[in-house]
Amino acid sequence: MKRSTSSALLLAALLSVGGINLASAAPGEAPPAPEVEPHMAQPFGPHDRVEALFDSWNLDDNQRAAFEQAQQAYRDQRQALREQHEQRLADIFEEDQLKALRAVQRPGPGFDHGPGFGHGKPKHHNHGPVKQHKRIGNLIDALYTSWSLSDEQRAELNDAREQFMSEAKALRDQSFDSREAKRDAFQALRKKHHQAMSDVLNDEQMAVLEQLKPAPRHQNGPGDA
Repeated sequence: MKRSTSSALLLAALLSVGGINLASAAPGEAPPAPEVEPHMAQPFGPHDRVEALFDSWNLDDNQRAAFEQAQQAYRDQRQALREQHEQRLADIFEEDQLKALRAVQRPGPGFDHGPGFGHGKPKHHNHGPVKQHKRIGNLIDALYTSWSLSDEQRAELNDAREQFMSEAKALRDQSFDSREAKRDAFQALRKKHHQAMSDVLNDEQMAVLEQLKPAPRHQNGPGDA
């Protein structure tokens, strides 16, 4: 009996510390939710944090209004500058070229392991493989369109890519006598793939793709750590 009484007192004490008042709950009803301390409330947004800072400085309404005006003027000027920049680029490049330029400037994560260009296993990003694949496809298509590649040239490049991926998978599944032998096999495959693409693209176009490849990693082949 003493143990039961002690347990009840301990439970009541813990609930009291947690902010739950059993006495305020009617029979058969769940106790009210614990009160949330101010320091445990939901995090504030940027605007709330700025307002709290201004409150700590005792800024008056005129100062706050001046700040808002300065912020809005900055946003307006930035938008106007962005539109002016876009118009200047549109005056310089054709639409397909401009699309390719934007894609190359911001290829996004995952491109360095795009079909036929990167080496090794794809890195894991939080953007999802579907979005990565779509982004890569859009970039490649923008480049090919800006270069005015024919359907035949695109087909040849696609065949070269598929061949590379197939042979790379076979090499990953293959057993080698040494790490050096595996490394040499992958180097030979990359050289073969590079030549297949060079048969379709000129030196300048190949240079663009080379710039989009990942930096060399010290490993023996795709998939090795």
